[in-house]
Amino acid sequence: TRGRIVSADSVQTYRGVQIGANKPTMEERESTPHHLIDILEGDSICDYNAADWMRDAIFVIDELTTAAAITTAGDDDDDDDED
Repeated sequence: TRGRIVSADSVQTYRGVQIGANKPTMEERESTPHHLIDILEGDSICDYNAADWMRDAIFVIDELTTAAAITTAGDDDDDDDED
């Protein structure tokens, strides 16, 4: 399983904001999944704050770690079947 990136750059959360955002290219995003990038419209800048980002980041990280635990458990079971 490839790694995943959870963006901690507040500017990267906004769609349409490219200047100064240093967002990964679409090729990079297809190669390695990125989270919390382009999740909001640019006109919602005043409505999204650090507490909102923290809530979203915790949700994404929880989802990823839960999925990783399930995948790892499934991988272990598959290895046992092959022996």
